[in-house]
Amino acid sequence: MNFAYPEFLYALFFLGIPILIHLFNFRKYKVVRFSQVKFLKDVKQHTKSTSRLKHILVLIARCLAIFCLVLAFAQPTISEKGKVETGKKGISIYVDNSYSMATKSQEGQLLDIAKNKAIKILDAYDETDKFQLVTNTFKATDQRWLNKESFLEELQSVNLSPFTRNTQEVINRQIQINNKVDYILNYFIISDLQKSSFSLDNLNIDSTAINLIPIEASVKRNVSIDGLNLENPFHLSNSAEKLNYTLKNYVEEKISDIPVRLSINNELKTPSKVSLIEFEKAEFNLNFKSTAEFIQSGELVIKDFPITFDDTLFFNFEISQEIKILHIYEDNLNNAFSQLYATDSFFVYTQSKTKQINYDQLQNYNLVILDGLKVLSSGLRSELTSFIKEGGSVALSPTKGVELESYNRFLESVNLNSISRYNDKEVSIQELNLNSKVFSGVFEEIPKQINLPKVAGYWLYGKNNNFYKESIIKLQNGVDFLSKYDIGKGKIYTIASPLDEENSNFIKHAIFVPTFYRIALLSVKNKPSFNFFGDQQIAIEVKNSSENPVRLIKNKIDYIPKQRRLNKQILIDLDENLNNSGHYMVSQGQDTLGLLSLNYTRTESDLSAYSKEEVQDLALSNQINLNLFDSDSESLSYEIVHKNDGISLWKYFLILALAFILAEILLLRFLK
Repeated sequence: MNFAYPEFLYALFFLGIPILIHLFNFRKYKVVRFSQVKFLKDVKQHTKSTSRLKHILVLIARCLAIFCLVLAFAQPTISEKGKVETGKKGISIYVDNSYSMATKSQEGQLLDIAKNKAIKILDAYDETDKFQLVTNTFKATDQRWLNKESFLEELQSVNLSPFTRNTQEVINRQIQINNKVDYILNYFIISDLQKSSFSLDNLNIDSTAINLIPIEASVKRNVSIDGLNLENPFHLSNSAEKLNYTLKNYVEEKISDIPVRLSINNELKTPSKVSLIEFEKAEFNLNFKSTAEFIQSGELVIKDFPITFDDTLFFNFEISQEIKILHIYEDNLNNAFSQLYATDSFFVYTQSKTKQINYDQLQNYNLVILDGLKVLSSGLRSELTSFIKEGGSVALSPTKGVELESYNRFLESVNLNSISRYNDKEVSIQELNLNSKVFSGVFEEIPKQINLPKVAGYWLYGKNNNFYKESIIKLQNGVDFLSKYDIGKGKIYTIASPLDEENSNFIKHAIFVPTFYRIALLSVKNKPSFNFFGDQQIAIEVKNSSENPVRLIKNKIDYIPKQRRLNKQILIDLDENLNNSGHYMVSQGQDTLGLLSLNYTRTESDLSAYSKEEVQDLALSNQINLNLFDSDSESLSYEIVHKNDGISLWKYFLILALAFILAEILLLRFLK
């Protein structure tokens, strides 16, 4: 038993007062003598014993009345956790408002149930206590203490949020405000315990108990659009497009005839229906034709209830207006490239001798062709390295007699293998990698006997390379004639032989045109088609060094996100102030930078959750002090008081004190 005010126990010394009154009878008796007292002896004896019993009973009643009254003022409690702390309490309540809380149970929507349970938590505490409301949005108001009335106002404004927080993030948010005050702290978490976000593993928390209130959904059926991609890495006006998208079934049952709708620029394309077996993740595709507009805004939608936040995926892509190509040569111009690119208005073809390069304009090109340069100067190497990191493509064709050291320094700067030596041996091209994107859609039918070009010699590269390498064209002896390396955002194509008529007939062969035509098309710098809320940083390409902030605009929303400049990009961070999915126009001052398609994260799509037994096992294995409240909303307040503060006994002792006072009155009145 614990006492809220143990100093009142000193009042038990007052028990000595009725005892002293009983021991010392201060009444003075007058002696009356009778001539015959024989018959009075029995009456006197009987009266004396009855009086003694009456006095003892009255004494006991008085002592017990004082004893119970003193204990009532000391406010005794019986608590499961030992000593009960007294003072002002700080109660931090986390209400999970992620999109999984849109599911329903027999009592209604999970978020509404969570709000009701939060109100019952308030009822378990005094008006003088302070409260903190934490949600997934992590608003600034989370960092201040509220009274009951203010807490209820904030609670009513809580809606579903696209943000997802794991358990450690929630605990850290609660600890931040609690470290600023000297309150008796209580942490409450109201959640559906999704396995994707709830975890007690390696939880960094002090010995303070976590009060967990689980909410279980009765319906856990869900299908989500997990992602999509456009098969063509470049997009031309009025060209055919193929959209590949992925659906995932999260339940152990087959779901048939799921309606799928694709809209491009608000124009409905071919609708379809698909089916998924239990727990299946499958890829499907849709074909459509793009229009001549600069930016294409797309929307892929399925119909699936009751979870709908992951049934829509917004995306966008740009129609390429032009591709800029820079052809750098030594002294003699290779006319094969000019004949290929200069005659097509889609390509902006520029020639430059190695000594006349305008380095300031290099970053504006999509593809740089290094054709037969004998030396790569240090300035050119540095600019090319930066160009590749920014997403540019480089085609490298060393001539015979080059200064290998300059080439190898460049290759080392992008972590590629160095050139070892030139092999002066004639060999034919034998194999085309038809699975490569370079040859995608080039051949309608591959002839069995195809006459491929020959080379008079070729450069040998090192074999050990940690970067992904794609062999596009191979020589008869297995050496790569044309290879592609993905270097960060950019690409490097290495050609083993010099591209001149003396060393190869490749530039005169029919295969040359589609090869370098596709290399040019593949050099388009593609931006991500879509983004999710919760992405750490989103990179926006800027046109100039303007100090104007980047703004996201959609209908009546004009939002300026947190941002910082990095070279020719601005990195933006999304916070709780932006939570509507859809297409946002990105602008800076008077310039329109593109389109940003924001979607709700798919973290909440998997509705599988921990059971109460699993949570208790997790807490035990991780040595977490956890109180699990498994009760309905009506009895939750009583259970919290019983769990945290114990059973208060002062009311019972007060009733007993009154009962003993009444017993004393009855004894004095009726016991003669």
